[in-house]
Amino acid sequence: MMKANETPLENNFKKMAILMTWSFSRDSRAQRIANSLSKYYSIDIYTINNGIDELDNFENNYSIIDVPCRESRNILDRFYLPFYSKISCLTKYLLKLNTKYDVIYCHDLPALIVGSKLKAKNKAKLVYDVHDLFKETINQGFSSLGHSRFSKLKSLLLINLFKYFIYRKERKYIKQADLTYSVNESISDYINKLYSVKCLTIQNFPELKSNLFDKKLRKTFKLSENSKIVLYHGNLGDGRHIENIVESAYHFSEGINLILIGNGYLLDKLIKLGNPSNTFFLDYVPYNELFDFIAEADLGLVLLEHINYSKKHASANKFFECMACGIPVIASKSPELIKVFNKSDVGFLIDEITPITIAHLVNQVIFNSEDLRIKGNNGRNLCETEMNWDNEKDKLISLFKSL
Repeated sequence: MMKANETPLENNFKKMAILMTWSFSRDSRAQRIANSLSKYYSIDIYTINNGIDELDNFENNYSIIDVPCRESRNILDRFYLPFYSKISCLTKYLLKLNTKYDVIYCHDLPALIVGSKLKAKNKAKLVYDVHDLFKETINQGFSSLGHSRFSKLKSLLLINLFKYFIYRKERKYIKQADLTYSVNESISDYINKLYSVKCLTIQNFPELKSNLFDKKLRKTFKLSENSKIVLYHGNLGDGRHIENIVESAYHFSEGINLILIGNGYLLDKLIKLGNPSNTFFLDYVPYNELFDFIAEADLGLVLLEHINYSKKHASANKFFECMACGIPVIASKSPELIKVFNKSDVGFLIDEITPITIAHLVNQVIFNSEDLRIKGNNGRNLCETEMNWDNEKDKLISLFKSL
């Protein structure tokens, strides 16, 4: 339903296709954008879920089409270049459709490659949302080549070759976009300088919920009310110091527990690595329930590993979600996170990140309930006054009006 003070965009757009080469149900940014734009457009979301069946959790204010795609052993898929078989599946599926779209919204580079092929056919406006810098994450696809001198040399050569390939691809297709924006100023500036295009910014700020959370963490794991909880939630993959986080729990003081919410290819390794006496794992939680789990933690962990430009300059959803729940954060000294700390004291910045240093800081601060309460309130207040999706949504709608 449209609010009383809202009116449809004053343009000729009627139908929008949102293209994704991964799961819509696990991407909170895509969900916020779809919910916001569905007040103005009739939206069809084309997503590749890889067998994940969670689409019944969403309101029926847009259509979600799960595009079938078989697993491929193509070498381009193996080396993250980027999602070659998914691009092919999505392109073939969409080109067969007779539906005409006025706007084609592309969530990241693989979707932009697909959307560019549909733009001329539909005579549509093309929108590019730069979430990840694929050119700068390519080194994550070569982590399994080995550690010998020859393997490192081969890895370096392949990384540079594939970086150039992706650069050529993105340079070609980004010129076709009528509107381009990214998740923060660092990535927008990078895109602007690299391709000489105008890349704007729509931040990854969360939707604010009331403080009346249905707290679920202690009940789920049968923990006492006096126990302390350190929380990591999100993808269990590279670039997040996950192994260091899990190992740190071996050095926690008595009464402190580590809980990880999410999944990813490192999950099995982390379960074997974890301390069974105080480390707990919970599978993916739908976004509309997530805050009920975050809100009961005492500390959140957002430790970005600077393995490439994209990871170093990321705006982690989990950081702002902890703030929105009034939870103080232990954070790495990453540029976009430091910007938030410069506005308000929302937690603790950590210099060196090892299992010992993480545990030392946790043990030092987690029993000071008053200090945690103040820092948590600082984060919540910052979200209420500035860093929230309502503000970003207004910017988003203004950009679509500008088309």
